Amino acid sequence: MGRVIIHAKGFDFGLRPAAGTRDHGSLPKEREPFAVKSGAMTQGEWDDAQARVARGDLARLERQTELGGLENATTARDAASRLGLTPKSIAVFPAEVFAFVVDGELRYPVWQFVNDRGNPVLPHLAELVEAFSDDMHPSSILGFMQTPQEDARLNGVQLTPVEWLVRGGDVRRLVDILGSFLMT
Repeated sequence: MGRVIIHAKGFDFGLRPAAGTRDHGSLPKEREPFAVKSGAMTQGEWDDAQARVARGDLARLERQTELGGLENATTARDAASRLGLTPKSIAVFPAEVFAFVVDGELRYPVWQFVNDRGNPVLPHLAELVEAFSDDMHPSSILGFMQTPQEDARLNGVQLTPVEWLVRGGDVRRLVDILGSFLMT
């Protein structure tokens, strides 16, 4: 019988301050001489980067990225509809589905649903999502799932993890890729 696999032990990813509401800080002063002296950036580039951080540009970009991962998920009602179920019966679906909490409600990432009436959820999903670390934000997970992976090739073509699993690729390869991310 299926189950809903809830990411990060139910941590609520929606309970975060909005961009622009916190101190944005600055780039570490001790890095300035190295960054400029090494030629990694000019003094003007350093000053521009420092100004962008102080204005909160980086914080806004970070929040947009976070929101992208949260917004690329759907409600229990929509997820159940995709599976041909009622929202209350999603937990009895014959396969596992993945969810995370946003503002006290379960949200289901859209990437896990595929256009196959017989198997509308990615194969081997449970094994894959168990490899996601609890501190992995849904946006990072979305990025991983939508990014072609060097070690997930079919006929010489890099595939995204979604494509890899849909085409019958071994889930262990993706688990290993995730494990290598966590080790760095």
